[in-house]
Amino acid sequence: MRQAVAADLFFDVAVAQTPIIFLPASAELPFDVTVVQQPTGGTYTMAVAAELPLAVDPLTVPVAPAAPSFDFAVAAATSPVVEAAPSLQFDVAVSQYVLANQGIDKSGNQILTTANVWTRLSPWAVRSGYPATGIVDGDGIRIPAGVVASYEYRLAVGSGAGTANSQSMRLVNGSTVVDSVTIANTSTTATRTGTFTGTGEVARLEASVTSTNSGRGTITASTYLVLTVI
Repeated sequence: MRQAVAADLFFDVAVAQTPIIFLPASAELPFDVTVVQQPTGGTYTMAVAAELPLAVDPLTVPVAPAAPSFDFAVAAATSPVVEAAPSLQFDVAVSQYVLANQGIDKSGNQILTTANVWTRLSPWAVRSGYPATGIVDGDGIRIPAGVVASYEYRLAVGSGAGTANSQSMRLVNGSTVVDSVTIANTSTTATRTGTFTGTGEVARLEASVTSTNSGRGTITASTYLVLTVI
């Protein structure tokens, strides 16, 4: 009697390098089975390399077990290489850094109490029309390195200096003087414009007067600074 059966197979596989194993989704393995005696019921043994117990009903053809399963024990000379989960890399191109235009107004008057000394002006408030302005340390605007900006600033004082005195203001970028202006006699305001290239430092306004008497040392809230990116 011949019967196609299925069996559990166990393999010990030794490989000298990382194994690459391909298994089909399913498989059928036919075996030639020799029954020791005429089936009369009971358990019979196959004359093959493996033993497969079969319960035989002499009135029916013996039924083979379900589809086989495969168990592999793999011993490798080196550990199998397992590829990790993939990572995603994005290439992002930025055309340039765009700085919003900046503007600040002097917040209240500031009285200079010492003559002939450059004094940093503060505090400041964001100027109307420049909502994206970032005031650094309460007294300046940072311009990134390489960014070219035009400037406009105004010096406004409480009273004119007169013929014997003067009132001055300068725009500094970090420790570098970008521009300065001086007013005298009866003038109480002066406005300057120009351009400069940012260095990553903070642009600020400083003022100096030769006399602090009679309101000459008062820097008023009409003082402002505007920086426009070119």
